[in-house]
Amino acid sequence: MAEVVALGWLALELTSSPLLVGVAMGMRALPLFFVGVPAGALADRVPRHRLLMATGAGQALTSATLGTLTLLGTVRLPHLLVLTLAAGVLRGVEHAARQSYTHDVVGAAGLVKGFAVLGVAMRVGWLLGSLSVGAIIARFHTSAGYLFVACGYLAGAMVLLLVSSPAPTSSASETASLWRSVIEFLTAVRTDRALLVLLALTAGAELLGFAHQVVLPSLARDVLHAGPEGLGVLNGARAVGGILGLRSLSTRMRQRVHEFSVGAPPQSLAAWVG
Repeated sequence: MAEVVALGWLALELTSSPLLVGVAMGMRALPLFFVGVPAGALADRVPRHRLLMATGAGQALTSATLGTLTLLGTVRLPHLLVLTLAAGVLRGVEHAARQSYTHDVVGAAGLVKGFAVLGVAMRVGWLLGSLSVGAIIARFHTSAGYLFVACGYLAGAMVLLLVSSPAPTSSASETASLWRSVIEFLTAVRTDRALLVLLALTAGAELLGFAHQVVLPSLARDVLHAGPEGLGVLNGARAVGGILGLRSLSTRMRQRVHEFSVGAPPQSLAAWVG
């Protein structure tokens, strides 16, 4: 998430326009709309830790390129948009591979706990990355912030050199066609109302939960006069809220599981969850 701080600050430096900051942020998020389903199918066919290594190295390359262009003083908005879009495509593949690899590591029985630990770890990284890159940009330059982000992506990819790939869980027939997997997903969305509602709720949460990132750079620079360090703190505060939210949800779910295990089951799953 340090990349979000660097992206927002660089876009604001280049344009001084919150609208164009929004366009730059949109380039980062847009690929998730059309990459997710093919990326999930790809993660079923390629060793997931290798896929994570490849996407990490790719995002390191795009960040390093932006850092170098900024350092040389030749970066322009089109460069920022194109490279951010490319990084967004890699990020979409990474998200699918990360979720699947979590299953590979902890197994089906530990998946909920695995996702909870992953969520907390991501937000701790979000907090440290946001604060660090804000301080780096304030002390040095935006180019240094992007190079710091590139080093982070590269370090994450290199760590995965130390792990092995778990045995695949899908049979050859299940992994025969990438296009077939996409078609099957679209068919499931069309016929399964619960899945369609879940997709709509997720889209709404993404839209309402992350749109405010567009105004944070202008808020930090032009309203609060806090500079890039202030932008890092604003982004870091979201990570703290996420950690507290995950902690609260985890506690509530454990209580519900205990109530369910010692008492009569409710009439519906909705009653149990809610």
